Amino acid sequence: MSRPLQDGDDVAILGHSAGALCALGASLLLPRLRHLLLYEPPLEEGPHYRSVLPRLHELLRAADIDDGVYDVWLKEYVGMPEPVAEALKSSPIGADNRLFAQYLPREMAAHLNWIFDPKSFSRVTATTVYFVGSETPPDNMQLRGFAHLLKGTIPNFSVREIPGQGHFANYLAPKLLAELVLDSIQIKTRAKS
Repeated sequence: MSRPLQDGDDVAILGHSAGALCALGASLLLPRLRHLLLYEPPLEEGPHYRSVLPRLHELLRAADIDDGVYDVWLKEYVGMPEPVAEALKSSPIGADNRLFAQYLPREMAAHLNWIFDPKSFSRVTATTVYFVGSETPPDNMQLRGFAHLLKGTIPNFSVREIPGQGHFANYLAPKLLAELVLDSIQIKTRAKS
């Protein structure tokens, strides 16, 4: 059961992927934020993102969601190799994500129109943990790039690896992710006492 926030309450926010971008943006608006937990927010740079977006909108207008929007988003926008994309699409994770495919063009347009100003995040005082899967390749700047941008910007910033996982620990290893999140929040709590 939840209760309204009271003075002195700590606020924590966790976001995964696009949700991590939302959490990052919200961090500037939450004065009582004590813990900001970001799990691989996507850094969408490069010309291919903007060139794929009109195609996603066209497929959406044609109501070609599953085989169109979702497929093009995975393979051309995200850049998953075909075998990986097909395996994901046929998995339980893929089935869950299909429900949201109709929102992808709008979400991607919002990402691409967001102007990231690193200086504004120097005001974030929350303990910030950037979660990255150990299986996310070190050269994958789409999923690791924000760690480099935020490291010198947010004063209390650290990177924490999720062992044996990639971008979907919330689906594939939810208990492990929950343990890491709780441990990350308790770090500051222990330091206070």
